[in-house]
Amino acid sequence: MTEAHENPDCQGYTSTIYKLPSSSFPPTICKSFNEDCVAEHFPTELEAYKRFEQAANGPPSSILKFHGLHSTIPHGLILSYAGNGAMWDYRWGEASSRTAKPSVGDWAGASIDGGESHSSYRLRYRLRDEDGVDLARKEGVTVRSGVFALGSVVYFMVMGEEVWVELEEPEGDKEVVRMIAAQEWPDVEGVVRGDVVRGCWEGRYRSTEEVGRAV
Repeated sequence: MTEAHENPDCQGYTSTIYKLPSSSFPPTICKSFNEDCVAEHFPTELEAYKRFEQAANGPPSSILKFHGLHSTIPHGLILSYAGNGAMWDYRWGEASSRTAKPSVGDWAGASIDGGESHSSYRLRYRLRDEDGVDLARKEGVTVRSGVFALGSVVYFMVMGEEVWVELEEPEGDKEVVRMIAAQEWPDVEGVVRGDVVRGCWEGRYRSTEEVGRAV
């Protein structure tokens, strides 16, 4: 591990990112899974990248290229280095421009062959029942919970800020949970695609494809 250094901005819930020596070409990083996430998340992400590599026409260009396992960093996947930062670093207008060529990664929560998904949504993207029970945690990720989260993503893309942005984490968490359980949604009157956003929140769509057609 002496030839790699930890990126201080890339300590995540499931893993830590190490930037590998700059002499390597193309530039690469190593994604090393944290000890408590190895059993559940490491095999899933490794399998996802293997399947991309085995695709008939090769992996899509939009997927981070997988370069194998690191010889010394535990549970480390060697991946292409995205040197221009994460999507979060950009304003929506810039990120969605025709010149942008984003790469997709992070498959640790994926469902393989219909198996259980371990994807995790932040609090305000998590569907709850009237008692405040987190349905994604109780039932796993479903179409309904996914569509609900997608509605909040569309809201973010249109508004440039998250739902209930005035309620900061963690102080506002209880109020966010209460409003989702009570179905007290932000006013989307006059918001671009506000009808679609509200439809996602209210469960009017049966699939993400249906949401896409509505958008």
